[in-house]
Amino acid sequence: MRYQENKVTFEQEIYTFHIDFAGHVSNIVYVQWMEIGRLKLLAAAGLPVEKIIHDFGLLPTLIETKIRYKQQLFLGDQVRVEVWLSRLKNVSAIMEFRFFNQRRELTVNQF
Repeated sequence: MRYQENKVTFEQEIYTFHIDFAGHVSNIVYVQWMEIGRLKLLAAAGLPVEKIIHDFGLLPTLIETKIRYKQQLFLGDQVRVEVWLSRLKNVSAIMEFRFFNQRRELTVNQF
């Protein structure tokens, strides 16, 4: 995992259980990877979720997810995930994600 100026980049392996009946990575897997990214970004910023809960009495809550699928990912592909904080408001934050295959082609955009 790399952390650079409010941005975390990490690799994810694709396993057989990530593949749906159509033979590509299931839509729900991207949502799971986004949750991993959110946790990594918060931890890299010095605010792991357990600290937010215990020290501040707050419970981070996901209220919306928008995903634009550009290309499919398949078993054997390498996935690079980028996540960053694009907007910070009073009581909310917007995180954005991009997923790339091993050819550095954008496969998924989340905003």
